[in-house]
Amino acid sequence: MEQRGAVQFLSELRSEDGNGGDGMKIVFCFKNGFKLTVTCDEFSLTKNGLGDYTGYEIKGITDNKPLYINWSDITCIYRVMEGSAE
Repeated sequence: MEQRGAVQFLSELRSEDGNGGDGMKIVFCFKNGFKLTVTCDEFSLTKNGLGDYTGYEIKGITDNKPLYINWSDITCIYRVMEGSAE
């Protein structure tokens, strides 16, 4: 994970067990308050030369596969750690 100040950014994450298992949960939060939780094995973000996030890659999706995401509508993306409340 990349860290800027006190905020950590997701750059590339993998499920701990490596075998799929329950996978990991990545949550996309939108400006209108909607949250999309994706369960997957691997998640990575793509940045441009200016450091802005421009895309993502998700492998091994088992739940809630997004077809298209408009980046201007996203307020944050975070990973739900096992045993924590969302």
